[in-house]
Amino acid sequence: MFANLLHTKLTIPPLTEPLINRPTLLAQLAASHRHKLTLITAPAGYGKTTLLAHWLAHAPEQPNDLRCAWLSLDAADDNSSRFCAYLLAALQTISPTLGHSAEPLLQSSQDPPPTAIITTLLNDLHQQQNSLTLILDDYH
Repeated sequence: MFANLLHTKLTIPPLTEPLINRPTLLAQLAASHRHKLTLITAPAGYGKTTLLAHWLAHAPEQPNDLRCAWLSLDAADDNSSRFCAYLLAALQTISPTLGHSAEPLLQSSQDPPPTAIITTLLNDLHQQQNSLTLILDDYH
């Protein structure tokens, strides 16, 4: 299904040393699992991506059962079908069967309404027993 997608968009970026240690921000991220939505906003170049990658790789405070899907976005992802395909592929990196009911909609020769895909995907997410974290990097 996702052979034509760029898989590097679904991968947490590698960390480059040296890192600026940000214990307060890492602690806030560790506590973020108590919330349904956490937004990290700052101007370009302030280290949002690096902070998240560092948190996922090293933070001892994160829950042991943290399941995280990563999606790096770019200007081409403003197409709803493309965005939904990448979103589904990202989620399937942590749960391969997640979103199978949405796949036929994405494989259709006609672009389905984004609400149909999202509704189907949300219904699948609702069936998940464990929580998950979805990171949309460079969301504008």
